[in-house]
Amino acid sequence: MSKTMMNRTMGNAVIDYDLLAKEIRALDESGIEVVRNEPLASYTTWRIGGPAALLVGLDIAALPTLEIIREVLKQCAASGAPVFIMGGGSNLLVPDEGFDGVVLCLRAPASVGTIEPGDHDAAVHVNADTRLRDIVAYGVEHGLTGVERLAGIPGTLGGALAMNAGTATHFIDELVHDVTIISLPHAEIRTLTRDEIVWSYRSSSLRDTALILSAQLHFAAREDPAELRARIADAHAQRAHTQPLNLPNAGSVFRNPAGESAGRLIEAVELKGTTCGGAQISDVHANFIVNRGGATAADVLELIELVQRRVAQEYGVELQTEVRVLGAQAPR
Repeated sequence: MSKTMMNRTMGNAVIDYDLLAKEIRALDESGIEVVRNEPLASYTTWRIGGPAALLVGLDIAALPTLEIIREVLKQCAASGAPVFIMGGGSNLLVPDEGFDGVVLCLRAPASVGTIEPGDHDAAVHVNADTRLRDIVAYGVEHGLTGVERLAGIPGTLGGALAMNAGTATHFIDELVHDVTIISLPHAEIRTLTRDEIVWSYRSSSLRDTALILSAQLHFAAREDPAELRARIADAHAQRAHTQPLNLPNAGSVFRNPAGESAGRLIEAVELKGTTCGGAQISDVHANFIVNRGGATAADVLELIELVQRRVAQEYGVELQTEVRVLGAQAPR
């Protein structure tokens, strides 16, 4: 690869990613992984996407101090490189040409531990890199009512907080007591209470503004673990029946308009099952686009645009995407 290809341009300034990689590696060799031009397809649930100019993995367990993470962020800011915080990749479409910037992956041991437990409630401290399924398993074991709201949702806690993940009726912000972050771009470590965060439908003020380290979740009631386990099993069975869980996907592609279902609208314009290359509007749930093998980001985007155009033409509804296209609004 030529030097021209290896060093990218941001505005009028050339970003020397080779130099940035060298500077980041020098901070700590044991707790930081730095990879140039790393393909991102395997980091997303869609299994689609080109390379990141620089991928930086931060292993909290191996780092001697969080100050090193702050230094990484400061070096990225000084270089002028765009920075994207990668969670579980479950709500993300990476373009085929990749991402001209730095992708940060926070790696921490899956850690879920009860603190200050009461007879009828509990506060639970969770690392951001913990998979939601592990939080659910812990909650079931301890009979924590409310944990069932996270059942079946893919990805990590950090990603779920950034996008306020949830179901059709409940969102993760309902369980949040506080969140510990490193703010962007100034790299300040802060703990924000739930009320200091702006929450909205499938989004929050944490998105693009913070590297989420951990959160304290609050569960207000206890119940028999067996009853909770049965309720979650029913939820999983319902998802398996109504969602294409056997193929790579990113969950719901479109937000539900007020008082309406995006999936119903897509079915109504007879696009369910429509294919483009290796991508298909699922014939199980029309608000899912699945990768049937070899799908590209261009295939997915063509289907998204087709859906938006047809629904707007026939119903006058402008469907908004719930998934994010990396680089579309990359923070500095």
